[in-house]
Amino acid sequence: MIGSDKLNRKVLEEGYTCPSEILSELNIGIKQSLKQSNDESFTRDGMDTDIIKLNGLELSYSGANRPLWFVRDGILNEIKPTKAAIAGLTPNEQKYELHELDLVSGDTIYLTTDGYPDQFGGDNGKKLKTKQLKRILIDIQSLKISEQKEVLNQKFMDWMGNLEQLDDVCIVGIRIQ
Repeated sequence: MIGSDKLNRKVLEEGYTCPSEILSELNIGIKQSLKQSNDESFTRDGMDTDIIKLNGLELSYSGANRPLWFVRDGILNEIKPTKAAIAGLTPNEQKYELHELDLVSGDTIYLTTDGYPDQFGGDNGKKLKTKQLKRILIDIQSLKISEQKEVLNQKFMDWMGNLEQLDDVCIVGIRIQ
């Protein structure tokens, strides 16, 4: 909730539009709200996230431990994030790398939390893992986004079986027309 509040303030009230600057400002704002400093007595709570800005076919992306995936011509491509969380042990001076990408019609962009691949399940109670999620995303490319959602939900439920869901699960898919 603190992250959502800080994000709204930076974007809607202060007018930030650059994903890397937004992440840097979120890092500082959340650390201030949680009174996180460099001593050992503070909470180490932090978050992983990514932000994109779409302007026509131009995409700007910055990630804090969360990659951006896009599928083009049946191939899943990954843009790596900055290996630093928002807040927690991350220094106030942390800068997040900005990536820019020219999209083409038919590309599908995916932003995810780590909840889907980290879910335990299957026959042996193991994690689903990122490699398997990527395979699913490639396999469902011919489907409409709404149909992809249904397949992803069903595969997740099948994988989880009777085990408890451990974490938040969010996958955002955007098809470029």
